[in-house]
Amino acid sequence: MDKPSLIMLNFSIVHKIDTQKTAVRFEGAASLHSEMTNSALHNGYSWAMSIRSSKNILIKNNVMFNFRPLGIVIGSSHNITLDGNVVGHIVQRSTLEALDMVVDVEGGIISCTMYSEEEKCKDITIENNIVAGAFWVGYNVYGHECGGTPKNTGNVAHSINSNRGGVGFMIVPD
Repeated sequence: MDKPSLIMLNFSIVHKIDTQKTAVRFEGAASLHSEMTNSALHNGYSWAMSIRSSKNILIKNNVMFNFRPLGIVIGSSHNITLDGNVVGHIVQRSTLEALDMVVDVEGGIISCTMYSEEEKCKDITIENNIVAGAFWVGYNVYGHECGGTPKNTGNVAHSINSNRGGVGFMIVPD
């Protein structure tokens, strides 16, 4: 029987609303292999997960539900695998007063595209995930080189919507 690698019992996380204070954060995790499998994260006031300046991380068979405005964000990392996760009900930020006048990054899985020029990512694999009920974009990921091996396969985007129009997959040229 698979045991969860992250067990969350009887604890409370105080989130600042609509910030980058995530439920789970891998930051500078670069010396050993890390993983989070078979776990559930739900009902947070900010991002579900952030992986930044890290390497050798497996995120597999998890459910992340009801966060805002981003589900999983990867930045400046190497050898990261997201496999078989469900990211759902990622809602719009609520604390911006003039929301219609601000371009806000919102979505399910954002891979190495959040901080643009400063991103240095390598070997990011996103496969067999489902993003449903996200605001603005389901997946924002880099494509692969022509003739190269795809690293983003078997993913599903469902019910992506916003007042500006929703996009299931936004593929940025490699």
